[in-house]
Amino acid sequence: MDQYEHVRTAHRVYGQTISEIARITGHSRNTIRKALSESHSGYSPRQQQPYPVLGPFMKTIDDWLSEDKDRPRKQRHTAQRVFDRLVAERGFTGSASNVRKYSARGQRAAGNQCSAGLYSAETRTRSGSRGGLGHGHGHPAGSGDEGQVFLHALERFG
Repeated sequence: MDQYEHVRTAHRVYGQTISEIARITGHSRNTIRKALSESHSGYSPRQQQPYPVLGPFMKTIDDWLSEDKDRPRKQRHTAQRVFDRLVAERGFTGSASNVRKYSARGQRAAGNQCSAGLYSAETRTRSGSRGGLGHGHGHPAGSGDEGQVFLHALERFG
């Protein structure tokens, strides 16, 4: 992208010939001519991520995740569980990383709030009473934005 601007500036402002620019940049003269003749519009971001291998299974994953909305948190599908079920039940041959990426989007869309596990530690105060400290992050359900919230919890046991 910067090369297009460099080629145009060298030709129009500094008056360098196409051969000189080709020698300096290492591009062919045809490439230099092409850069000078047409305007570079930049790159446009994708509107939707293509999933060529996962595509036929996306409806199944969406169904599983939407069913999970009514289940207790501990009984919901993790991305690894979704992947394992796809391989065992549907003969999926794709990678687990694509299933993880798609499942994370699907879980947020389905309203399953927590996308990461909570980490906890037991603490003791000076007086000897015990407590628990937990922290993690998740996505707010029903808030309408893709923001991330950080959770901190302190509980006193005794």
